[in-house]
Amino acid sequence: MHQRSRKLLARLLELFYGPLASLYPLLTHVLFGGAWADWQRSVETWLVSAARIVELGCGPGDLAAWLARPGRVVVAVDLSRQMTRIARRRTAGLREVCIVQADAGALPVRDSSVDAVITTFPTTFFLEETTNEEIARVLRPGGLYVAVVAVRPT
Repeated sequence: MHQRSRKLLARLLELFYGPLASLYPLLTHVLFGGAWADWQRSVETWLVSAARIVELGCGPGDLAAWLARPGRVVVAVDLSRQMTRIARRRTAGLREVCIVQADAGALPVRDSSVDAVITTFPTTFFLEETTNEEIARVLRPGGLYVAVVAVRPT
């Protein structure tokens, strides 16, 4: 990717995860229609038996809300204060969901305590060594790390 394009993308992400966070759901709907939600939900295949899930980069909380069900706990993490605020409103009343503002490289989760860590359409945080060390730390033996990083347009 060209340097100027990277800077523009970084600035747009900064805006849509910060001051313009409330427009993020509308933006994804306009750009991708209902496909965005379908792509996110593609992780469910891997999570059938997962009782404790950490979602990294939860954004507005749509996937966390969708994954919530009795017998399953979803800890949804995002670095953006604005996104976690939106996610808390989105998941209000869902006892199975805990929204946490935190860095993916310093998760407030016990060692070996989760069945799966998921991230959908992550920014570069998922490539960072500290993030991958944290994922390895919190996953139980045999746990899954599922990252949706690309999709085939529908």
